Amino acid sequence: MVHFSKPTGVSATGYIAKLPTGLGFLRVPLRETRDLVLFDGFESGGKPLVVRPNDATSRACPVGFTELAVLGAMRRFRVSAVSLGNTMVEARSGSANGAVRDFVQVAVVAPPGPFLGHNGSVAARYESLLYAGINGAWRLNDRPQFVEAFRRVVSTLSGVQHPTTIYAETLSRMVINLADTTTEPRVKKGILDETRDIGAGGLSGAAPSYSFRNEPNMWIRESALRKGMVQITSCIFHEAAHVAGARGDILAEIALEVLHNAAGIPR
Repeated sequence: MVHFSKPTGVSATGYIAKLPTGLGFLRVPLRETRDLVLFDGFESGGKPLVVRPNDATSRACPVGFTELAVLGAMRRFRVSAVSLGNTMVEARSGSANGAVRDFVQVAVVAPPGPFLGHNGSVAARYESLLYAGINGAWRLNDRPQFVEAFRRVVSTLSGVQHPTTIYAETLSRMVINLADTTTEPRVKKGILDETRDIGAGGLSGAAPSYSFRNEPNMWIRESALRKGMVQITSCIFHEAAHVAGARGDILAEIALEVLHNAAGIPR
């Protein structure tokens, strides 16, 4: 949550004065949301200020905008990024054409990686789920316990001591492809071998995703996409360990359970 700007005191007209060092710019990755709080969101007579993007009536407006709650003199809003672009959220007195009391510029930017690849393109109907899973993987970066577990496990399984930034750095360069339609021969062979092993009773089920050590691409199965955000997030951080350099042998796969435990998401 952020604030339009910082209150310093009541002015002669009854409005809370604003410091110039208050919020002036907000970046929102595509398909994500951010919350805004406007201090003193009412006129002196109690009438609410008109708060909305200045191009709210245009089809080109890159955000959705909703008022969530009123907490005393504070009003809380949600900005939803729907397309790339810029807008200005304004708080005006009286009407949409009234005097501007506060404002914040909003830029909708491309989301951070992992990116969608084309060596097995993900169908459009799964994109919202996939982005939700990507966001879930990034939220783990806000949990120091998980970040440290990732650093420690990857350092052990790669033989290289990595800094705590290794998880974020790895997510930022990953590329997600669909395993079911890929032309990558190693993935196709892996799926074929796996199918044969399952038929022979050697495996109990198919892996939901694939990757290769120190390579940025990962492949996710459509069946994993259908299971939803949590499964997708699980696949992303698991394969991120291999992209960062972790080995892929049986013992390494067992060691990677530490990550799933730290995330609270079993594989």
